[in-house]
Amino acid sequence: MTWSSLKSSLACAALALAGAISSAHAAPLRVGIVTDGRNDREILSPASIEQQIEQVTGKDPQVVLPADKRFAGDWSVAGADAALDRALSDKDVDVIVTLGILASQQAAHREKLTKPVIAALVIDPQLQRYPLAKGVSGRSNFTYIADFQGLRANVEAFHHAVGFKHLAALVDESLLRSIPEIAAKADALAASVSVRISLVAAGSNPQAALAAIPADADAVYVTGLMHFNEPQLPRSSGANG
Repeated sequence: MTWSSLKSSLACAALALAGAISSAHAAPLRVGIVTDGRNDREILSPASIEQQIEQVTGKDPQVVLPADKRFAGDWSVAGADAALDRALSDKDVDVIVTLGILASQQAAHREKLTKPVIAALVIDPQLQRYPLAKGVSGRSNFTYIADFQGLRANVEAFHHAVGFKHLAALVDESLLRSIPEIAAKADALAASVSVRISLVAAGSNPQAALAAIPADADAVYVTGLMHFNEPQLPRSSGANG
């Protein structure tokens, strides 16, 4: 996802929450936030969503994001799923916003959701097999925000700018496990651009991920790697030069 698409996701999430307000709902709408794991680095924060909501609905607190209704996973698929379960079972949560790729995907693949869920972080809805029917999810209590540009446009733009022959893509290992289609997508992209693409699984150790980059790779594509904390990033980028 690009920065512009993330800002669009933020605005769309605010609009979706504003649209969820019902005149029959006398009390403020209580929003639970589900993330993939705890981190000091947030792309979309609850505070930024609150700011967008205020721009849409005004200062009257029709939508609230209580600080004690934040549910974090442990950067694993099972952890994100468990965090989503906790939010769904909390009687003091009316609507859920998933601010994590894993949490959003787990919500997308559930056949039934007991309360409205808005998935705000989506990589590629088609690649991730999100429900889609006539431009909407078509699934009760589930909506998601995506630009449908997918991975292809980003990789092709990078190739056009750099002209690499062997691209190493650093991808969160939990994403590679939860979205096995990424490997096939990488192969298809490599064939279409006439290059090699190597997927490098990034775990909890950024130095180990850097060491796993093939020696003959002439370009590196770094994905979000949201499980890395802020202090880890300068060391990683410095090692990359």
